[in-house]
Amino acid sequence: MATSSDASPAPPPPRRRRRRALIWGGGGALAMVAVAALVIGTARPDWYVRAWDASGITCGRDLSSMDAGTFDSPWAAWGDAEHSDVDAAELNTHRERIEQLADGLGFTPVGEIPSTTDYSDGEVSADEVSVEVAAQGGQLRLSVNETQGIRRLALIDPGTGEASWQWNLDESRDAGVIEQGEHLVLVNRILRGQNVFVGEQSTELMSIGKATGEREHCRRFPGSGGYAASTTDVGLLVGGKSWNPMVADEEQDDIDTRTVQQVTLPRFSPGSTTALPAVEYERDGFSRTRPLPLSMGPEGIFLTHAYRLESLTPDDLFTVSTSTDTVGDPDLIPIQARSLETGEVLWEYGSPGDPIAVIDQVPAAPDRVENGGILIAETSDFRPRSDDSGLGSAAVTVRLLDAEGQEVWEVSGTDVGKEYSSGDADRYVKVLGDVVLLHTGPTEVTALDAYTGEELWSIPGAPDQMQPLWLGDAVTLDGHLYVPGYERQYFVDPRTGADAPETATAIARSQMLDIRPVGDDFIMVGAERFGTVVLQRAS
Repeated sequence: MATSSDASPAPPPPRRRRRRALIWGGGGALAMVAVAALVIGTARPDWYVRAWDASGITCGRDLSSMDAGTFDSPWAAWGDAEHSDVDAAELNTHRERIEQLADGLGFTPVGEIPSTTDYSDGEVSADEVSVEVAAQGGQLRLSVNETQGIRRLALIDPGTGEASWQWNLDESRDAGVIEQGEHLVLVNRILRGQNVFVGEQSTELMSIGKATGEREHCRRFPGSGGYAASTTDVGLLVGGKSWNPMVADEEQDDIDTRTVQQVTLPRFSPGSTTALPAVEYERDGFSRTRPLPLSMGPEGIFLTHAYRLESLTPDDLFTVSTSTDTVGDPDLIPIQARSLETGEVLWEYGSPGDPIAVIDQVPAAPDRVENGGILIAETSDFRPRSDDSGLGSAAVTVRLLDAEGQEVWEVSGTDVGKEYSSGDADRYVKVLGDVVLLHTGPTEVTALDAYTGEELWSIPGAPDQMQPLWLGDAVTLDGHLYVPGYERQYFVDPRTGADAPETATAIARSQMLDIRPVGDDFIMVGAERFGTVVLQRAS
């Protein structure tokens, strides 16, 4: 007799074969999807470009290094550049002034870089393309920009226009270029998808060698962020959910806590993360929030501070503390120094409510202030004039703090009336190398040793002048300080104050305020409508 087990039918082999067929069929479908994704990613149709780029699979894919020899440099020999929408008579006047300036400085004009340019491939018209020029060591870095942002980046010889390296973007990008040590950091903000594919934002950071143009590394981080560079290989990626890095903080009314992500170049290796609290305040009767300002400090630290200096009168002094703004956090410390490596607070300066603002860094000097310092300003109460309560003056005390937050020196009694107050604070106080220029009266300027606070020399006040000297436009040029002003200007030795009035007059007559050194033998002169002119030291 058969048992019950003998009576049970065996599973039919075809079912097993069908399951294997389904498994193989599923794998084939996945393979087809992968191939399709690769094809789509390679073809990159417009509707898919941003979704693909933001996936993080190919960070920096839209950046392609090209042979520098193929770069169509906008640099032209002096007198040969073509300027669109510029009257011939105006151009001739401009060139005459440049030649007078060069002669006064002992230089010769050798090149021009118009502010607009054509692409050699004719893709974009000249009126949609602008050229920005920055000094990088003894060379010039060009950013060729379309209306949407950077399209090309190159490093050229200032005397010949020949490119050492260049980078092209397959489309213009809303990106920034930041120098950090031996690296350049390209900060590219990316939106995942567009139209129906809109999603989260991300920030792409790519490092390239500043001198070689060689790509080093690329990494993506979630969220929309800005970037702060230090003198070391440690940088800070600053981001926030409600923060727009392309809009000034004071124009944004509701910014929540801002996050600082520490990264190390060249691979952007993530380190510590720090949350910077938002400041609650009232303006025009409405409650608002704004993040603490952030500044890079001496080596190894960054600064968060309650106030940012705008000008030297209390009504305009701080972005979050004016006659119509009231800081809401009573425990707010004016200045906190944090470690670049860990984000922890290393030291604090001031007491809650003190009107203290960060001005600038003072460079390190091993035999004086070893790790550099921080120049700060503190204002007294506003003193209104008897005939007009809206006008008056305030005393300003300037101090130098070292990298440990200890006071090195202070100079008190700076008195600048509100009637002379306009523009940024560097119109009244500015650091140039080892010299601090300071308005010690409405039209008087005193030069201080940046490391000791000792007075070096002064420019006396001019009773017939109603404007201060324009310290915001003061520059170091060929070993001298050029200090411009209305109907007066100075070209002085930074340590002795000895003036060269003929040179100062030649610079003033050129009507060029954007004058910067490029290494030891070149000077770049910027004029908005005419672009940039390159001057070379006369042999």
